[in-house]
Amino acid sequence: MGKLRNSNEYRKKWNVMSGIDRLTAKNSAIASVLHMTQDSIAIIERKNSSWFYTYMNESMKDQYGDQTGKEIVQAQSYLLGTQLSLAVEEADKEVTAEPQCFSWSYHEAFLHQVEKSKTYLITVKTLPRTLSVDVIGDTPYEALVEMSPDSIFVYDHLDRIVYVNNAALRLLGALEKTDIIGKNIGVLFVDEHQSRGRIISQSKSPSLVERQIRRFDGRLVDVELNSGLIVRGNRELTQITCRNVTERRRQLNELKEMAYYDQLTQVYNRRYFFDQLQREIENTDENSSLLSVLFIDLDNFKEINDHYGHQIGDEVLIIFTKRVKQMLRVTDTFSRLGGDEFVVILSNLKSTEVPPRIADRMMEKIIQPITINGFTLFISVSIGIASYPEHGGNLEMLMTNADHALYEAKKKGRKCIEVYRM
Repeated sequence: MGKLRNSNEYRKKWNVMSGIDRLTAKNSAIASVLHMTQDSIAIIERKNSSWFYTYMNESMKDQYGDQTGKEIVQAQSYLLGTQLSLAVEEADKEVTAEPQCFSWSYHEAFLHQVEKSKTYLITVKTLPRTLSVDVIGDTPYEALVEMSPDSIFVYDHLDRIVYVNNAALRLLGALEKTDIIGKNIGVLFVDEHQSRGRIISQSKSPSLVERQIRRFDGRLVDVELNSGLIVRGNRELTQITCRNVTERRRQLNELKEMAYYDQLTQVYNRRYFFDQLQREIENTDENSSLLSVLFIDLDNFKEINDHYGHQIGDEVLIIFTKRVKQMLRVTDTFSRLGGDEFVVILSNLKSTEVPPRIADRMMEKIIQPITINGFTLFISVSIGIASYPEHGGNLEMLMTNADHALYEAKKKGRKCIEVYRM
């Protein structure tokens, strides 16, 4: 019973010896070297589909705790768990007997396969967090970049950041350079895996792109990037210069909204509509499809303004536009031409029978009662429909005929839909 209770300890000792024996069978002096070296060394073996630690020297134990007998993925240390597990699996795919080197934040691991077996000798080196001093040094370069208002990141061929200036700390919201140095440059950028070639580039021609960086507090910052090669000593490094353009982009978006959106209803304005209609006509020609214009006019809207006032009239317009947008696709365009006149572009259509059906559903939604400040109001619209290219071969003719169809609808009274007839 005593032996059974100690079976786990016996198995652990057997695992340790099996790992050492593979390395020391030819040279017993190797065993003492493994124990005495200051490098962190471990031996791992594959059993079935899992990797286990079968040996650790004292340096490895001091640094990461004794993981002997444990499966790699169960190791408490992040380094010896997830990161090393990925490295081992990658090394095991290789068909070469040469040592494999893997790097991540502040660490390098050298994996050496033992005599084509499922045993690896691992040497882990911890890289100094003052790596930037070795790479950049106290030079005019460093003095210059530290004075720069732009954020500067320098990374090596392993995509590992080796230097940042103080502006980069402020951009990321970091306290110390050591919070950044050693990290993979790709983790700083949003969706870097989707467009890695644009930033992580060894091109000698600096390129300019706009991206987003995620700060340490989680906030996103819009930046403009300029990247290029620099040479320090005998090393080629890549320097990225970042300029925070968040405020500039916000201002541009505001100007765009002022230029293309109706300020009251927040739908597109007259200027955007005509630009977009021309683009949609060109797309329709390329795709051999159809498009339709719905010219909409609110019935008796002037009476609402005169009776209830412009404030309630404005609320009616806002509610009306919300109802119309609910009936449209994301690819459709809804614009206010001015006053109580609105237009819709229905693009990429297969049949001219579709627009009247959409207009009918739109009408049903619009005529629902509206309650504002205790008043219950009822509105309706008149809609004129013209389709391209059937009812007009260019923008001007199409709009003229849509307007003509609207005129015919209004002649028939309120709440009417009319398709242009040649």
